This record gives sequence, C-alpha cells and structure tokens, in this order.
Amino acid sequence: ECVKPVASSKAENDVPYLLTVSSLDPRKNLKRLIEAFMEVDEPDCHLKIVGATHASFRNSGIDDSADKRIQLLGYVDNERLKDLYGNAIASVYPSLYEGFGLPNIEAMANDCPVLTSMIPPHREVCGDSALFFDPNDKTDMTFKMTQIIKDVNLQNQLRQSGHQRVQLFSWKRSAQMVLKSLEDKELI
Repeated sequence: ECVKPVASSKAENDVPYLLTVSSLDPRKNLKRLIEAFMEVDEPDCHLKIVGATHASFRNSGIDDSADKRIQLLGYVDNERLKDLYGNAIASVYPSLYEGFGLPNIEAMANDCPVLTSMIPPHREVCGDSALFFDPNDKTDMTFKMTQIIKDVNLQNQLRQSGHQRVQLFSWKRSAQMVLKSLEDKELI
C-alpha cells in the first residue's frame, strides 16, 4: 500500500508521491524513470518531476499526459522545493553519470529517503544512506520504487541514515579540506 509519510511541514497535497529533481539532459535518464514508474503497480502513488519546462521540455519526448500519476512541476522556489522533499515518500535520482549529484544531498538534508542510481559518485556521496538501482535496468528501477513505496521501515531507516550522512557535507567542511590540501602541498 502506498502510504504518505508524515509531513515535516505543510503538506504539498494529500497524494503520496515520489519526487525527482532534474534537468532534461539525457544523462539524467528521466525518460527511463518515467517508463519504469509507469510499471509501478501503486495507483495511489504519483511521480512529481521538478525541473525546467522551456521549449526543449516539450520536444524531449517526456510529458505527463501518458499517465495521470505523473506531474511535471517545472521550476519551483526553494520553499516549495523543501516542502516537496519533506513530504515525498522518497527522492528518485536516476542519473547515468554525475560529478557529484546534489539532489541526493538536498533530499537527505530535508529528511527525504534517497533512491538513486548505483553510479560511483552516488555510491561515494550516499554511502549506505540510499537504496540503489541499476540506471540502465528499467525492471530494477520499477522494483526499487515499489520497494520503497511499500516499506515504511526502509523509508524511516534511509531518512535517519541520510540525516546523519548529510552532516559530512557542508561549505565550512569543504573549505577546511581545501585549505588543508593546499597547506599539505605548501601552496599557501
């Protein structure tokens, strides 16, 4: 059964949903995510996609008309994005390759469980604080989305471990690491 999590702030609406925050770049793998989501047999659960909706969106082959459970939200401000993360069952980030993967950290910072592709940068950033899937395997994506939708204990476990994991990432800590690296190499 698709269960809406307890809201951390005002509810986006009463419909349980998975959230993805992404651009339309092909490496973000949104088309495969949508195809996989359409196979999820949870009629009460929706997929909300936050991202640009300029002309290239209309020509991307990605639209929300194929399934009434899919909503293209376009740009949202930071306050609404925080609410979307805080009220989602999980954040899904299916990227094929990344340098870092900021949406995973944003999700963890907003107590949102993370479901993400098992590419090396995501494994490094998320550690054991995410549920991983093969971004090239639509069946695996569908299975993992269904798993996280149905398993409230898994959601809570990922929410808690994500909250701890995100503490490793801050601008202050990053600056300290860069400074130490420069000092070690005697560049300053």
